[in-house]
Amino acid sequence: MHFYNCRPENDWEADLDEIRRLKDDKTKLLIVTNPSNPCGSNFSRKHVEDIVRLAKELRLPLFSDEIYAGMVFKGKDPNATFTSVADFGTTVPRVILGGAAKNLVVPGWRLGWLLYVDPHGNGPSFLEGLKRVGMLVCGPCTVVQAALGEALLNTPQEHLDQIVAKIEESAMYLYNHIGECVGLSPTMPRGAMYLMSKIDLEKYRDIKTDVEFFEKLLEEENVQVLPGTIFNAPGFTRLTTTRPVEVYREAVERIKAFCQRHAAV
Repeated sequence: MHFYNCRPENDWEADLDEIRRLKDDKTKLLIVTNPSNPCGSNFSRKHVEDIVRLAKELRLPLFSDEIYAGMVFKGKDPNATFTSVADFGTTVPRVILGGAAKNLVVPGWRLGWLLYVDPHGNGPSFLEGLKRVGMLVCGPCTVVQAALGEALLNTPQEHLDQIVAKIEESAMYLYNHIGECVGLSPTMPRGAMYLMSKIDLEKYRDIKTDVEFFEKLLEEENVQVLPGTIFNAPGFTRLTTTRPVEVYREAVERIKAFCQRHAAV
């Protein structure tokens, strides 16, 4: 498996040239996540189209994790929308991952789905492999399957919009204030329920890695973030944006105190 970079300076867009360089004769699939955990990004329509075109160029099926599809922030851009890889006419076989856990806020249901888009029939062996995996690992109970239909058909869109609005409010609060902490430079979140911040480790006298930042912050201030290293992004930290703003006010003050305490100057 090859990992490609997403660029924070470009709203965490995938580095398409790097994907071209990494592709070899053992590469079987191109995987993308949009909107993104951990980045909190939401790709533009143009970038999604560029990814689909790249998959065609490289002759690779495309697997797109779109479980946060309904969670796009509109405060900074009222016209912001989510674009699926299924929105384009192409010969590329596409597998799209969705689920109930995030947008419907029912993680305990443990229910997701795969959509297979291949109008030209270019991936029959790929589809057969998916069927075999499905028979081995998939067995949602009847009650949950029935409940899903009710939830998808009858949950008011206004209710879903309110959930996303609350998450966005918290995300924007964090974005506007985390940058006040010594050594932290957040990237504006565009969707999902996360925010990523770069850690300038040179700003601290006794913190050498993002993992050490996470460990000391938890021990000293009882605030939990996640180190970017576990997402193959060393030098960053991920914050979730699902708690109320009142909680984040205190969390930010604790993070500020922590960063100041360990500051190099």
